[in-house]
Amino acid sequence: MKRFTALVLAAALLPCAALAQEDPPADDFACDWLGAAAFDLMQARQNGVALDMAAERVTGSVAENVVYARETRAMLRQLATIAYRAEREGDEAARQRAAERFRASVVTACRNSGQGGG
Repeated sequence: MKRFTALVLAAALLPCAALAQEDPPADDFACDWLGAAAFDLMQARQNGVALDMAAERVTGSVAENVVYARETRAMLRQLATIAYRAEREGDEAARQRAAERFRASVVTACRNSGQGGG
């Protein structure tokens, strides 16, 4: 299951590869931003927020005039779907760990996508 999730994350984050080739510092910012969004999505999942509500909150944060806005929203919806496949953890500390692990995996996949590694 972890390998499947890693492959889906890599595919979802392919648009990051184009950005990484243009400007690595901007890519680091984009990857950190995606990681923060992933953390929020997993935290929402762990706290029992409905998938549609969580996805709307995160995708709504992308302004219309942002370059690649449509693609970014689609990527965030994919991340939401991945996050909501995870089981809910039983206690607060475990829920926080799950959100942090998801954030870290998204940041890593995003950064690797720009290096031809993904």
